Amino acid sequence: MKFDPNALIKTWGLPTATFIYCFVSGLVPVVNAEAFLVIISSALLTRSQLLLITTLAAAGQMTAKCTMYIVARTSFSRPPKKYEEKFNRTREKLDHWRYGVGLFFFASASTGFPPFYVVSILAGMMKFNFVTFLLFGLAGRFVRFGVALLFPQLLKSGF
Repeated sequence: MKFDPNALIKTWGLPTATFIYCFVSGLVPVVNAEAFLVIISSALLTRSQLLLITTLAAAGQMTAKCTMYIVARTSFSRPPKKYEEKFNRTREKLDHWRYGVGLFFFASASTGFPPFYVVSILAGMMKFNFVTFLLFGLAGRFVRFGVALLFPQLLKSGF
């Protein structure tokens, strides 16, 4: 079965479709939330909907990422033996990073570097504070998706 964003929008409406699409994209890396947001922003979205759609996109993604975090936190007690040393070094570096692990989560969520998909899993495995992960990840995704939605709006208003 092929996943059709247009059918999703027609059936559920733009706000619900945005949340669902971004949730799915948070779990399945080949489903691109940014492309979806740019398309709906340029074709369907009004400026008055920007805040709502940005919020729902970030919430959908973070629901998926929190699911990954929780599964990783509860399913993995230790990394595989061959990665254990690197895992412990990474945990140690993040614990003592002068900017804090929250800023690391924000940077990953907003820029995609390192990939937030991987960071979500490792944050759970490393048992970092869930509230820190949620708040900084949500803020980063909000910024990332806000830019993806705002850019086409600015282009439309310029022409």
